[in-house]
Amino acid sequence: MKNFSKKALIVFLLALIGCFCCACGGDPSPQPEKPPPGNASGNDGNVRFYMVEKLEIKTYDCVAIGYTIIGSDEEIVWSSSDENVVTVENGKVTGISVGAAEVSAVVAGQKAICKVTVTENESFPCLKLTQTDAKPRVGGNVTVFAEVWFNGERTDYSEFSWTCENESIATVSEGRITGVSAGVTTVYVSAVYHGVLLSGSVTVTVVDTNS
Repeated sequence: MKNFSKKALIVFLLALIGCFCCACGGDPSPQPEKPPPGNASGNDGNVRFYMVEKLEIKTYDCVAIGYTIIGSDEEIVWSSSDENVVTVENGKVTGISVGAAEVSAVVAGQKAICKVTVTENESFPCLKLTQTDAKPRVGGNVTVFAEVWFNGERTDYSEFSWTCENESIATVSEGRITGVSAGVTTVYVSAVYHGVLLSGSVTVTVVDTNS
């Protein structure tokens, strides 16, 4: 009788241990979801902010940047390192000119950066200049040529408008820049092609060789 009681106790203990092991050795705890591709910095408790790290767009394109916010409904503050290349508004970036810039977003103390590269959009017309810097002497001149390109080809468009910011330093006529006095100014050129306003500029440094 004693042996039977001992055996019953052992069986009971083994069953109890088995139940405990099953409870602890079940399915593993669910793992947190992986964050989307992107970057984030800063720390604000449970708030996490991720944004794509790189984006390539073309001039005139308007593209929304992909991002994810976890744990906050605060408004995002957007900014561009060079608005001559890329502008940003409410998470949508617009390619202004060929180049590269960084778009920053800040929310709940966290900052993420997306590096945006802008390439030429051949589906839209663009204005090209043979040079964007000119250094005529006082009394001398430098000629800059403007061209309109469309669909990857140079057009025969020739109706350009030229103006100089400070005519006491330099004057311009049909791209011919003449130095008046020593100093720095800017020459602007514009054109309207197929209803699209195109523009460009030339930095002019006039040198006085007699001084």
